[in-house]
Amino acid sequence: MTGEELFEKLKRDGECWHEFLPYSNNPIEYPNSEKCLKCGKEFSTVLTVFGKLNPDFSTPDGFFWLWARAQEKDWWGKEFGRDTISVDFINPTRFTEALKRYLDE
Repeated sequence: MTGEELFEKLKRDGECWHEFLPYSNNPIEYPNSEKCLKCGKEFSTVLTVFGKLNPDFSTPDGFFWLWARAQEKDWWGKEFGRDTISVDFINPTRFTEALKRYLDE
């Protein structure tokens, strides 16, 4: 499962995995902003070129994005122990892989 597929299964209403048209390697040709092909929201080209808009699930911010959204799902307590798991004891990489396996089933 890709990061985008994981995002789609856990996202909140209104959240988007942003996509943009590729640009040439010539920075002079970049416009000041770009619109997401999916939601139409406009972003600074600096953010779109460096890919800082979608969660990176290998980072602490990406882990906490997953953690928060997984807890909102109906299946959370059944598979992941809603009241028994402390974020202090979670391996972020293993948590992400466990979610991918669970959601693939």
